[in-house]
Amino acid sequence: MMQPHKRIGEILVESQILSAKTVERVLPRAMRSNIKLGMALEEIELITPEELASALAMQFGIKLISNLTRFQIPASVLKHVTSDIAMQHLILPLKAENGWLAVAIADPTNTRILENLSANSGLKIAPHIACRPDITAAISKNYLGSSQSIDNKRTLLVVEDDKLIQAKLKELLTRKGYRVVIAADGIEAFKMLITEKPQVVLTDKEMPKLNGYGLLAAMKNVPEMNRIPVILLTGKMTDAEESGAFDKGFFDYILKPVTDNSLLTRVKRAMHFYENQNFSC
Repeated sequence: MMQPHKRIGEILVESQILSAKTVERVLPRAMRSNIKLGMALEEIELITPEELASALAMQFGIKLISNLTRFQIPASVLKHVTSDIAMQHLILPLKAENGWLAVAIADPTNTRILENLSANSGLKIAPHIACRPDITAAISKNYLGSSQSIDNKRTLLVVEDDKLIQAKLKELLTRKGYRVVIAADGIEAFKMLITEKPQVVLTDKEMPKLNGYGLLAAMKNVPEMNRIPVILLTGKMTDAEESGAFDKGFFDYILKPVTDNSLLTRVKRAMHFYENQNFSC
């Protein structure tokens, strides 16, 4: 199991990327949000993804690798990590030879996935550190065949397994000028978050493979997705469930059956929130 040599804050201060006072101020925020300090710093743009990756490489004594999209990874190597696992855990297989599998990872503390990968493949794992956007782009290229060139504005991702509800939401939102893309479950939605780059997500609560809560949790692990407002679609919502949904990080919720006014009002508010928070950063 990999062990850190120093605290990430110490490394960033010693590298003169941040001051000790800045680290001291951000640490309580990270603890309150239950996220790692490095991710909190990256999320509020005090450090770049590349600076975080470099610091993590120093912290764990692991080789840093960059520009992953330059590699065309063979299918014989990609088969060791499914696309679902690659996207959920931001892990990319690079090369398999002599009983070893080299992988790029964004979070070296996620040792469980490495242990599972070794057990399932029968190979020893040689981890390398890479920044999150680099891994995401390489996953998109090698698994999804996408160059990530899409950057459409006012795009909504609707995650719903009921085809009638899919059709109703798409028809109404398209009529109001939004670009709407559809996913039938949380795993498919996570792929589309990478390839379609939506500004707002509407997700059903209960779905196969990965439900709405699971999708939101997966998005929270990726700073680039962390700012996307997610609206929960649900058939019922008690006071306790409502509080829990907001605590988890949902932007809003809509009760089924969905009314036109409720949908359009909440989507408009979520889009406004996305555009203004990104303008102010």
